[in-house]
Order: sequence, then structure tokens, then C-alpha cells
Amino acid sequence: MIRILTLLLIALPILSVQPVQAADPLDPFGGAGDPVGGCSWDQFLEQLGCQETGFVCGGGACPKSCDRQYTVKSPRAHDPSWGKWQFTPDTWRRYTGQQYPQCQGMANSMSVECRPAQKWATERMMEDAVEWFKARDWCGAKLGQTVTGTHQGTTKTCQINKSGLLSAYHNAGTNACNFAGGSSKWSSQINWRICDAADIPFPENCTPSNSDAPNVPDTVTPATPFVAPPGTGFDRPGHFASLDRTLKYIWVSAFQQMTTQITTMMMQQVQIVGTFFDAKHQLETQALIQEKAAQAHKDYQPSTQMCEFGTFVRNLANTEKRSDLTKTALTRAMLDRALATGDSKTSKDGMDQRTKKRALIDKFCNSVDNAKQNALLCDGTYKPEQVNADINFTRSIDAPLTLDINLLDTNIKPDEENIFAFLDYIFMHDRFPWMSQSKTVLFNFIGPYQDMRSIIAMRSVAQNSFAEIIAQKTAGPDNADESVGPFMKALLREIGIADDDIETTIGKNPSYYAQMEMLTKKIYQHPEFISNLYDKPANVKRIRAAMTAIKLMQDRDIHDALLRREMLMSMMLELKLRDQQNDLLNRVIKPVNTNKAGEADPSFSGGAAGGGGAGGTF
Repeated sequence: MIRILTLLLIALPILSVQPVQAADPLDPFGGAGDPVGGCSWDQFLEQLGCQETGFVCGGGACPKSCDRQYTVKSPRAHDPSWGKWQFTPDTWRRYTGQQYPQCQGMANSMSVECRPAQKWATERMMEDAVEWFKARDWCGAKLGQTVTGTHQGTTKTCQINKSGLLSAYHNAGTNACNFAGGSSKWSSQINWRICDAADIPFPENCTPSNSDAPNVPDTVTPATPFVAPPGTGFDRPGHFASLDRTLKYIWVSAFQQMTTQITTMMMQQVQIVGTFFDAKHQLETQALIQEKAAQAHKDYQPSTQMCEFGTFVRNLANTEKRSDLTKTALTRAMLDRALATGDSKTSKDGMDQRTKKRALIDKFCNSVDNAKQNALLCDGTYKPEQVNADINFTRSIDAPLTLDINLLDTNIKPDEENIFAFLDYIFMHDRFPWMSQSKTVLFNFIGPYQDMRSIIAMRSVAQNSFAEIIAQKTAGPDNADESVGPFMKALLREIGIADDDIETTIGKNPSYYAQMEMLTKKIYQHPEFISNLYDKPANVKRIRAAMTAIKLMQDRDIHDALLRREMLMSMMLELKLRDQQNDLLNRVIKPVNTNKAGEADPSFSGGAAGGGGAGGTF
């Protein structure tokens, strides 16, 4: 604060001058006119120098009014070794840069040798001021406003004009517009300076008389420091000698004790302030720790809804693995039946038909079918839930979310009987002819057998889609530690589904299909799902992450379904092309080859083996 006040005291002018009157009414520039350019800055700069604090009127260049003002105020007023214009060090460096290093410092800059450099820097400053005021329309509405200012016991009143604003700029800088016309003490001094230069005509487009940088000697003679005149005061020799010895010691002792006391009190105050800082930092640290602890309790408290996602997926991997095993078993069983492999139902002649007939009579027969003429066919021991289950795709496969299927054990369940009977009817209702070993040695057996395998391969593409649908609905694990059935049933019960319908819908042990149905659809139909999103931001982000993960799983299932559809469409295209291929092959009638299998066919000139391949069934 002391440094700021000191700078203000240095910057503020403390002297008062009277306006300069032009010597000749015909010369608007007070006798300092430029006959070539028609204007000059000299008169304005001289008046600006008269306003500076104690460093003016060097060499008697100032008007008499300035001399009268500063004769008593400053002994430097008539010292020709002092300059006319003041600059703070920052302003001096801004306008001179690296030029005139010999004029750095207040004493050097006020020397006679540096006076041209001072004037040159003042002209540069006024050029910047003109451009600055032009950009601001010369303070706008303040131009022409009447102001009154007081400084050093003198009061002046005038209208604000451009010359006055330029004079204010040298003392107030870019705050000239703000201080002009104000009511503060500083504004009053600025208004005084505005009026002090108001009568000086100043053409704003005038070129300064000394625009080129002047030559200054490499070494300058510092100005003579100010020495106060002799008089009464502590600088007079023998001052203390005239005082009483006892009084001097009393004063000295009192000042010493006062200094010690002040120093001690200041140290105690510093310690007290330091204690306050310690307490402040301690309380802020404690508050920060408590805030972080509360934030942690808030962010790491999981919501019930987040737990629902975690519960519903906890055995999803196990259920998916069971689904894969079921799909593999179904496709293997259908392939064995088509090829009459091992001990399948088609491995013996007539076994397949007898098996399907017995299953119809014992399990799937409905006495009201065939216009109620099946009373003698149906023996009445069947289960009602299995009636027509072997041909009802919607009830047996499509509608249930979970099928009671577990091909890992030896227990035969109704759902397992239903799906195998259904697959027997939609794929290869009549089996291929069973051929004895003696017939397979004929060469003509190879072609029809290849055609049969081609048909089986095409059927296996469609069988794969059916097997995938059934496999996804395979029941999940039934142990209590992994089953999610009770939790899903609780959610459906809250939605409003009756208990009798819940198990019918999702089964006792929900399948992969049922779990995905819950995770991707049913859970969002719960009325509390939206309200539970009004939760902590961290929990909302966790729920969003869980939903994104479930979406990725669903996208994977959709991708797999699209691949199966692509396979089916490609197979349909192959069948269309095969008709055209068969038309080309059937144009040549091939002779019957009676050679054994493996021997060359004489009907082909190239000797390649192969049958006619009409493309039909046996």
C-alpha cells in the first residue's frame, strides 16, 4: 500500500499554472506556428511540461505564469539542468524500448542531454493518445461537457475539448475518459489539467516537429539532486547537542523500548495470524475429507435395480452352454435318423413308421379329430397337454419361453417327446429306402446316394434354425444356487401376472430365451423402473452400462439369426439354380452301368465316376 501511495504521489502533479494565451490573435498557435506544415506541437508540449511536478520551466523556457507558480513551490523551477516532462519507468521503457539506455533512471532522464529524448518520447505518447481517442470518438458525449477542477489551490472551469483530453491522457492514461467530469479528488485534478490545456489549439492530424529519434550522447551528466535549503530541523549539526542529556537518554530509551514492544507485538500478531491460517487449513482439510467420504458413501451404494440386472444374468452363461449342447444333440439326432445311423429309429426297416404310429396313439391322438371318428384309434390314456403337440408348433415350441428339456440326463419329459415327434413330421416324414449291403456294391448306387446326401445337407440348414430356436428355450440349471426363477417370478408378480401363469410363461428354471426376454423387455415394463432412475448419478451410470452390455448380447443374437437367414436364402437360391442344372444334365441319356462300385463308367469318355443324378428321391 505504501508503494502504491508513493507512485501516486510521484505521478500526481502538485503545481498549478495558468492557461497560455496566444501572443498574436492571427496566429492560432501562439507564435509557435509552422509556416510549412501549418501546425506545431511545441506549444502544447510546453504547456504539458508546465504541469509536471517540480521538473518544469528548465532554462526559463516556460511562460511567466508558470514561473510565478513554481518560484516558491520548487527550487528546481529555474534550474536549467532539469528537463520538462516526467515519465514513470514503465512508460519510458514502453516508448523508448532499447533506445537511450544512458537516459534510464529519473536523474539521468532529467539531464540536459536527455531533454530531446524526453520530448521525442512525449510526442510518441501523444500520437498514441490521438489514435486512442479517435477509436473512442474522443470520449463520446463528454466532449464539450463543462467541468471544474481544483489543484494546488487553483480552480479552473472549461469545456472538455481534444487538447484538454490529450493533456489528461499524459497523467491518467487510458482512464482519461473515465476521470473526465468525475467528482472524485483524482477527477478534480484531471479536470484541472483538462482546463489548463483547453485554450491551446491542437490540430490532431499534425505531424510532430521532431518525429525522428534525436541524437543523445552516449554518456550524460546526471541532474543535480535537490538539496533542501538550510534551516531548522534534524539535519542541522549539533541539534541533539542542544538537548538536555537526561532528556536525550529518556527519548532514546523510550524509543528503544517502544521499538522492542512493537517488534514483540508484531511477532505475536504474526503468530496469531499463522495460527488462524493453520486452523483455516485444518478445517478446510477436515471438510474436504468429510465431503469425499460422503461422496464415496453416495457413489458406492448400489441400487436395488442394479442388483436386479446382476441377479438375472448370474447363470446366463451356464444356460447358454446348455442351449449349445441341446442344439448339437438335436442336429445329431435328426442327421442320424436321415442317414439311418447306429441304433436310430430308421436303422431297421419299418421301425420309424411303427414308432410314429405308437407315439400318435399313446400320446398325441385327439378323439375329436377326424369328425370325432378317432375314438377307436385313441385309447384315452394320453395327457391332455400333449394332444396334437407333435404338430402344433405354436403351443409346443413358439409360445413357451422355456421348454422342459434336459438332454444331459436319462429322464424323458413330455416337452422332449413333443419336439422330437414334431421334428420327425416336418423333416423326412417318409424315410429314405433302406438298401441292403448287396445293392451298395453296384456302381449305380453312388449317384442316387449322393443325391440323397445332398437333400439331407439342404434339410440340415433348415434343421439348424429349428434346433437353435428349441435350444434357446432349453431349461436352465435347477439347483438353488444358480436358478434365477424365484427372482424373475417375483418381478412378474409385481407387474401383475398371476402365479399360475408365471410358471407357464417362463417355466420352473428359465431358459436363455426367457432370461433375455426379461432382460431386454419385461424388466423395462415394471412401473418402478422409471422411478428408480431418480437415483444417484453413479447408479444411473451403472444401470446405463448394464443396459449397454445387455444390448450387445442382444445384438449378437440378432447377428446370429441374420446369418441363419442368410444361409436359408442362399439354399433357396441353390435349389432354383439346381433345376436349371438338372435340365442341362438330363439332355444326355446315360446307359446303365452294371460294373461294381469303384470301377470306371464306360459312358464317360473321360473315365470319371458318377451317376446320372436326376435330383429326385428314391
